[in-house]
Amino acid sequence: MNDVTRSSLYRLIELPFPPAERIGARVEFMRWNNQPLHSLNVYFVGEVPETPALDRVLRECAALAIAHDDRVNLYVSTYRLADAGTDMARRETLNPYGRDNFLCFDAQMRQLGIRRVGTKRFVGQAEVIGPIATAQDHIDDATEDLLGLVEDLIWHGFDSAADIDALIEQSAAAAEGLDVAQVKAFAAATLEKKRATEAGWPAETDCDRLDRAFEQLQQQRVCALQCAGDTLDDGYEAVSEVINADDVPEDRYMGYCFFHRQDVDHALDGEGLLLAFGYLGSDEPQDIVAVGQLVADALRAQGLTVEWDGSAKRRIGVPGMRWQRRTPT
Repeated sequence: MNDVTRSSLYRLIELPFPPAERIGARVEFMRWNNQPLHSLNVYFVGEVPETPALDRVLRECAALAIAHDDRVNLYVSTYRLADAGTDMARRETLNPYGRDNFLCFDAQMRQLGIRRVGTKRFVGQAEVIGPIATAQDHIDDATEDLLGLVEDLIWHGFDSAADIDALIEQSAAAAEGLDVAQVKAFAAATLEKKRATEAGWPAETDCDRLDRAFEQLQQQRVCALQCAGDTLDDGYEAVSEVINADDVPEDRYMGYCFFHRQDVDHALDGEGLLLAFGYLGSDEPQDIVAVGQLVADALRAQGLTVEWDGSAKRRIGVPGMRWQRRTPT
């Protein structure tokens, strides 16, 4: 390894990057001193290539950096300099994959790809939206919020393409200035990416096993709800609505279990799934635990791993849960 400079935070690594050099781009490759991480900063000078060509350059440069040292994670950042004489400190940040996505290499997963900020899930090139965006570009809050919601709903897998389209239309009617075309294009690209990913899934997934476990619990008088709102409070409210519906007999359910959307997000990130449970009409620990045991047994009967201490105070975990729910037709 040939270091050209040193600082208290990082050390620059001298390495040729022909894919960038051929088009006059500059590259900084550095290893951070306080954490096992490489950064690759690519500076395009003057005119910036279109997204496909830019992506190709970034990936080729990343491949060279990975070949140099594939033991640590690599983050790729992209910038623009007005001209060859522009100081790097006066750079303009580019977001070729959208403001919330970035190119990286995960050393543990041995994968180079596009990842959403704050998650461990690779989202793929198919989810890139439109032309390159700069840090100064602005997406209105309503559009940005809807983009995030649409992405989550698609990967959660409970909503069909028609459901997603209806949601976009309803949101457009309620929010002035929403960029409907952008959101629909993003939804189509994300659905395409997910369908391609689904082709590599096993015939039976953990989500199929979870469905059967919840069906069994329904037969055992447990109100079992999937993706019940965004929080625990939402889940409790959803359970209350179901058991108190006019067409539901008073003695139909004796207990409940559910998980919410944030739980699904954790499962998508490889952190397992957590389920809440309880006994209807009683706060006695032994009654609550009895429902928890039914839930745990139903999950195990379908081949899912269960992590639970057998108490009424702790939610039931499915630590090995792989969230692979196919988009309904």
